[in-house]
Amino acid sequence: MTAALAVLGLLAVAAVCLLVAIDLAIRPAIAGARLLGAGCAGAALWAASYAAEIQQSTMPGMVAAARIEYVGIVISVLFLYLGIAQHTGQRPLGRRLTIAICALPMLTLGVVVTNDAHHLLWSSLATVDAGDGLELLEPTYGPYFWVHIAWTYALLALSAALIVRAVRQTSSTALKSALIAVAAPWIGNAIYVSGLTAIDVTPFCVGAGAVGIAVALQRHELFADAEQQDDAFRVLVETSDDVVFTASLDGRLRTLNRAGRELFGVDADAVAARRLGDLVAFDEGDGRLASLLERADAHEDVTVVDPQGEPRSMEIRARQVEAPDGELYVHGIARDVTARRQHEAELARRMHHDDLTGLPNRTLLFERLGHAALGALGGRPFAIAIVDIDGFKDINGRYGQATGDALLRELADRLERLLRDADVLARLGGDEFAVILRDVDDPAVAD
Repeated sequence: MTAALAVLGLLAVAAVCLLVAIDLAIRPAIAGARLLGAGCAGAALWAASYAAEIQQSTMPGMVAAARIEYVGIVISVLFLYLGIAQHTGQRPLGRRLTIAICALPMLTLGVVVTNDAHHLLWSSLATVDAGDGLELLEPTYGPYFWVHIAWTYALLALSAALIVRAVRQTSSTALKSALIAVAAPWIGNAIYVSGLTAIDVTPFCVGAGAVGIAVALQRHELFADAEQQDDAFRVLVETSDDVVFTASLDGRLRTLNRAGRELFGVDADAVAARRLGDLVAFDEGDGRLASLLERADAHEDVTVVDPQGEPRSMEIRARQVEAPDGELYVHGIARDVTARRQHEAELARRMHHDDLTGLPNRTLLFERLGHAALGALGGRPFAIAIVDIDGFKDINGRYGQATGDALLRELADRLERLLRDADVLARLGGDEFAVILRDVDDPAVAD
């Protein structure tokens, strides 16, 4: 790898890490986003400072860049661990140990800055010719360097352990890719230590790993949210009192919720073997079922028979939906409106009929009278008679209202038996009744 190519690669990694860090800071859409962003920023600083070290031609310049590298190292490793811990909701270390781990980077930076006084990090410094005129810094490490290395790889191992535990709990493919990203620094350091390249590729791999971890955890959060929403939607559909179904365009059922299975008496395992036409009383002759399935948006009133053999009135709203594989199917919601229809029918009956006798009331009488009048214009004469009960008030007063009501009902029954089907008997109120006699040519007949 040439020096120019290495520098370009390091700067590209630094730029990507910085963009991800800014995005996580501005839009913290997931748990631990800002901590992960700080880790990405540290990886960017590490990569950029190592690029600066490669470009330096003097020992002081190389040492200054190397010192800045350690700032990036401790920031990236520490904050990636903290971000993963917050995202996964795990706290593997106690409070005191966590404080010690977070405090150690401050000691490391102090040792880096003051190394000339104690040589605990680098006992000596030299340069080595890496070929093609490239000189690289090659320090002899002091005892504190191994403390720093142990801290670094301990946090990387803890980060990997947190993700492994989360993967075992959720089996998330996004978390599995995060685990691969956590392994990237180990791979980069192994390549460098093995001598396969004179240029340390660890900053490349740490930068790529930091970005990979952030992206993978964002994907995991999005997928988790989507799964939670799907689960909530499935619970909502399954517990709905309305019948919710999906069917193919030929009427074969694909899904049917609990309310539908109970209404139609269908077992969950048998849903796929049933057709919509088997459950809903469509008249196949008028094509209503085909129309419902073929229209993009349909609304139909239908009748179904429940397991007890009782007819139920249903309103069906259906809409065509395209599946991911391109197949069209129908998604529908059916609401049981039997009680509403019965209530509406009762209201309509009470608007036009007398509660006591069940006969038409004044409103319906006048409507039928209008029809009779129109018939009379067409040559179908009619007569109208008013009937009341003499002394009804006395009967009510002597024997009570219940007896009076019974008398009115008896009179209504007897009058109805005397009349023809075409005639109309109505109660005007109190003890007064009206009779419309249809097709009466002779007034004497009416009398």
